[in-house]
Amino acid sequence: MRVKDQAQLLAEALFLAAENKKDAEKQKIVKNFLEILKNKRKIYLLPRILKEFKKYSKRDEVELILSRKIYEEEIEKIKRDLRKVLGEKKMFRIKIDESIISGFIAKSNNYLIDASIRGVLRRIKAY
Repeated sequence: MRVKDQAQLLAEALFLAAENKKDAEKQKIVKNFLEILKNKRKIYLLPRILKEFKKYSKRDEVELILSRKIYEEEIEKIKRDLRKVLGEKKMFRIKIDESIISGFIAKSNNYLIDASIRGVLRRIKAY
């Protein structure tokens, strides 16, 4: 496997492992990742991995705002449906905002999908 391909796969794995984790958990993941690179004698890949990691972190990220904490299966279904509309390579960041009453809002650099009760009420009021 080419060095660039290895670096790309490792960067994606690191990004996905750390996604939606708290800072303390992210630090532990990165520490373990670096330890594995060292033990597998792949530390020379680190500059390339960091370069690829930047690409993943700059991807068009979608902020998924939910009204409350819901089951992981429901979140995955919402993500799957949004990926059909927005594109397969979207990364999601979950946020809870009880003021939207129910439903969800999906925001990215290019899109805003408001499927919340608050949004419906606002649109009704505008008429």
